[in-house]
Amino acid sequence: FTKVLQISPNNSDADVGLEQANKAEQPTKSNLTNGCQTNEGLTLLNRAYPPITKIKSILSECDKVAPNDVQVLLLHGLLARKEGLPNKNFASAIHWLKKAVAVATPDNNAPALELATTYEWASQGNEAKKIYSRLLVKNPNLRPALLGLANVGIAQKQLQYSQNIYDKLLKQNHNDVDALNGLGRIQLANQNFPKAKSFFEKALKIDPNNKDSQIGLEQSKKRVSFSAATKNCPVDEGLKLVNETKPPVDKILAILTTCDKENPNDVQVLMLHGLLARKEGMDKKDYDVAISWFQKAALEATPDNYGPELELATTYEWASQPLKAKVIYISVLNMDPNNRAALLGLASVDRARYNFKESMAIYQKFLEKNPNDVDALIGIASIDLANKKFDLAKKYYLTAQSIQPNNQDVNTGLQMLNDATKYRISLSDGVYGIGDIASNSSAITFVADLNATDQLYLLLVHNTKEIQLGQVFNPTFLPKNSFLIGFQRQYSERYGWGFNYDYRQHVNQGTENHVEINGDIYLLPQFQVYGGMRESFPTPFNYQLYWAGGTLITNIPVNFSLTAFLGIQEEEVIGTIRSPAYSFDLSKEFSNKTYYDIGVAYLPPERNNPWSVHGNFAITTFKNQALEAWYEYYWFNSSYYAGLGWRFYW
Repeated sequence: FTKVLQISPNNSDADVGLEQANKAEQPTKSNLTNGCQTNEGLTLLNRAYPPITKIKSILSECDKVAPNDVQVLLLHGLLARKEGLPNKNFASAIHWLKKAVAVATPDNNAPALELATTYEWASQGNEAKKIYSRLLVKNPNLRPALLGLANVGIAQKQLQYSQNIYDKLLKQNHNDVDALNGLGRIQLANQNFPKAKSFFEKALKIDPNNKDSQIGLEQSKKRVSFSAATKNCPVDEGLKLVNETKPPVDKILAILTTCDKENPNDVQVLMLHGLLARKEGMDKKDYDVAISWFQKAALEATPDNYGPELELATTYEWASQPLKAKVIYISVLNMDPNNRAALLGLASVDRARYNFKESMAIYQKFLEKNPNDVDALIGIASIDLANKKFDLAKKYYLTAQSIQPNNQDVNTGLQMLNDATKYRISLSDGVYGIGDIASNSSAITFVADLNATDQLYLLLVHNTKEIQLGQVFNPTFLPKNSFLIGFQRQYSERYGWGFNYDYRQHVNQGTENHVEINGDIYLLPQFQVYGGMRESFPTPFNYQLYWAGGTLITNIPVNFSLTAFLGIQEEEVIGTIRSPAYSFDLSKEFSNKTYYDIGVAYLPPERNNPWSVHGNFAITTFKNQALEAWYEYYWFNSSYYAGLGWRFYW
């Protein structure tokens, strides 16, 4: 202590230690009583291989003369801790140390510090933190308590929390070996081995014989991440393995089997369960198991450990439950307004829900603090990509790439940008027929994606003959020429609506007009309902078509849809005709260039053979090109349509 005070005259820990040492040299009831030599017992206990029998003999004498002396109780607790170490059974040690704390004087922090250390060894970090925090209320600069908090922080993966403590200690003394070792351990946890090595080397220059520095330096050379777990439960190794592209599931399960026996409720063990379940659920997008594990981890975590909650929120995002994720992000930000992970998560949810203004505001704030913030650059680029602002998206992606050339999100974004298109045109030709009468039909379809949600489409059609097919979906004559213009707004996996107008020219029957509206909403992430109506006018084309249905969206290559139609047509002679129909479809869109829909329809039973079949295909051929095909056939009147087309994207 005298040497420390020569280096740092104002070191409060050294002042306290020197005072305690001076008091220990003075006669006390405990160390003068014949046979009760607690100081000797404590000295013996600190040997590498302590003489347990001799220490117990000392305690036996002390229990006779001073059973409630703080040093006697402290020696009992430390001996019980030493004996409980192999099996990590620290209940007895905690019992004795609690007694020592109860009788210790207010200025004697040793029993409380030893109790907190024991809680650490017993994987009860929260209890340890409570003790350290109480001690720091009385003495904000109590070094052992600060180091204890930092140590618990590393064990609970609150690395920034621990780093703040070590940085504070280094400001007070830039030769603080414990702080340097702590920063080295944090870098090992982050797998930043060169930086960890530099911290341990600096510590060894100050104290060449420091064991923690020597071990840390060896770990950094071998590129071994610091583990807060036990030898038998290498949970850190499991956490590292689960983040690999193809994690060794069998090895991770073996680690979890061991950890579940030793400490099944440890936050890190629960987190590893969740991360593995999430990885395994990615293919099927089945995240329920992962969610349950993260919920358990969140319950076990300390109030300032947001890791489990943030992983739970991320999993909710992946499970297409963004509102649940948003609730968690906002909850974390209420406690920690500057939490980076929560802010980025909130921006991600807003971006996915097309709340681009709110999402952009978060990313812009990050860029104001740091123009080279890669996460913010990628976030803004992805918003611009979604909004079809390809030049801006490319600018931000390339800026991010110049900072982090190997960033996978950047590379993925650039690939998506390379594949992205804004416009589509289709040229098609087909034939309508009923009995022996047929009409060739040629069409041009143009689609423009205005932004992430809005789409404009145009359709021009020319038919060589005006024949009447008598279908529920289109009961009037084919037009000679028609022009359709439409608008659609769609919020992915939420809701959408649209409308269109179709001008249909007839040579002998006059002009026909169609006005259509439609809408859809997702009642569940995998269940969409939809409906709409079409009004046709004037006479003699006045008829209405109504429809409603639902689609079950699955994780297999097929979705299931059931739709009901009702056509209402006004006839001058026979009056109103109501024609129902029901359609069952199998469909899937694999990309904006590959799609299929096949189905069967049932028309009113009074018709002769009231069935029809239909299909629609789009198959990718070359880059940004696709082949299209359509077919329909109605048995009740032998009417049909078949066509082929070619799509171009740019």
